Amino acid sequence: MERNTSFPRRSVSVLVAWLFVTVFGVDAPGLAQDCGSLLVPVDADYKYFKGRSEPSPGDANEPTLDWTEPDFDDATWEEGVGGVGYGDRTGEMGIALDDMRNSYWSVYLRTRFELEDPDSINVLELSAAYDDGFVAYLNGVEILRRGVGAAGVTSPFNTAAASHESTNIETFTINDVSMLTDENVLAIQVHNTTLGSSDCVWIADLVANPDTCPQAVTCQKNPEGTVTLNWVNRIPIYDSIQILRKIDDGDFEEIEGLPTRLGVIHGMLGTERIDYLGIRFGGEVPKVAFYYYRDAG
Repeated sequence: MERNTSFPRRSVSVLVAWLFVTVFGVDAPGLAQDCGSLLVPVDADYKYFKGRSEPSPGDANEPTLDWTEPDFDDATWEEGVGGVGYGDRTGEMGIALDDMRNSYWSVYLRTRFELEDPDSINVLELSAAYDDGFVAYLNGVEILRRGVGAAGVTSPFNTAAASHESTNIETFTINDVSMLTDENVLAIQVHNTTLGSSDCVWIADLVANPDTCPQAVTCQKNPEGTVTLNWVNRIPIYDSIQILRKIDDGDFEEIEGLPTRLGVIHGMLGTERIDYLGIRFGGEVPKVAFYYYRDAG
């Protein structure tokens, strides 16, 4: 089983300059998240509710936002890992809503994350491929809305969204982070444009304090024993690229000699189990991007 800590992509950077890994020498005791902290990965653990009715109806069956609150009881909700949907990007779906078409308009999602120091977070970025529309909440506070109703208005479960395709990943900046606490809930309602829509998609991650490091980094082990790393550049070029691997004492060593293109690395990394991989992008101050966890086997 593989658990990626950032956004899977179908395509890599359009930059085609070829380089080789530059050797700086690695003496760091660990791999720091200098480029922001990934709070909610694309394959986060979600509780979900199929929108055949309101998830937290009021006394008159009207929609409420109780379901977006951290203390809401979601014990009866189904659970799985992201992404979510059907009909498009199906290889990226951990929660396949195969019964949604012609059955229900929306799906409601909740995922939890913890913070050691909420005050250290100045800004958030939500990157999402979505179809058709959504509303996102943090700890009961609306933070983002696209194609579903009007801002600040609670949208019923059967609201039709404006049509939108999930072809591209869109990144949204969230500057008001005053609602963050030690324990947090990201809640999302995703709506289709018609009940018979051919697809519904939610694939997203949430990052705190983003920097100039790459987005959408993924690590994939291939059947022939190679490993491919993919990413999308935030800036046109990095001075150098270095691939790091965690070794037994917890330090990281460089893996030299891999053919490298800005946007993709593909090479043999050995037959032993890989615990962590990291990518350091050189510059005036080298930045370390996301790292990855891989279960045994």
